[in-house]
Amino acid sequence: MLDNAQRIGLANILAENLNEGDWYTVCSLSGFPEYINESFLKDVKWKNEGLSYKCIQIVENILEADEGNIKHFWNIESMQRVIKHRDNNLYNAIESYINGDTLKTVTALPVNHTNENIYTLLKDAEYLIQNQGPGNAFDRIHTALHATLKMMCDKHGIIRKADAGVHELLPLINNHLKVQGNTERNKLVFDMLRSTNSILDKANQLRNHHSNAHPNDGLLNDADAKFAINLIRSIMSYLDDLLGGDNFTFQS
Repeated sequence: MLDNAQRIGLANILAENLNEGDWYTVCSLSGFPEYINESFLKDVKWKNEGLSYKCIQIVENILEADEGNIKHFWNIESMQRVIKHRDNNLYNAIESYINGDTLKTVTALPVNHTNENIYTLLKDAEYLIQNQGPGNAFDRIHTALHATLKMMCDKHGIIRKADAGVHELLPLINNHLKVQGNTERNKLVFDMLRSTNSILDKANQLRNHHSNAHPNDGLLNDADAKFAINLIRSIMSYLDDLLGGDNFTFQS
């Protein structure tokens, strides 16, 4: 959620502004009461030399254990105002996480059945979304989708061209699903899946003309990029549910 520089920045702000009771509350709620020892509390009270270093270590460990622990710092009275005053970018990053905005994109991986390449692409996209904006992440998401479709085809013996694009691979998968025999799958949902091929065609155009895949002047704005990323993520997640496991079944 926060990169290393942001965590250090947060820790320095906290070192300057939290009192002993604040640290006791945060560490207790986060499951780290052992940090509230006499030596640390004395450093907090008198703002002793070395306090900043100790706070960096504590913040790092607390957030490493569970990024959701950020809410315990966020809920301390006046901290939101202080963080916003000191570092507006840090404030926006934390606020987005607290409000769930980052979870609306790719902080949760859209596929469970993946490989190292796809996992890396998705994690790269997550980092770019959080630190440089969704527009900078679209190429990674598109590439992850392409790799996922190819993996699904190969996993289920679906013959494909080596250079087939995403808008060519999805029809192959649809045809494979169609010939599986009578199932309880909802026909309307199947029709929806087939119709998403037009979405993938537009996604290709966005990648070629509005992403970092090629030298382009106009990246997608945040709203457009989030919308496109969420559509791709939904397609990946649904296909993963259908075809990701060693054995797949259709459900209504």
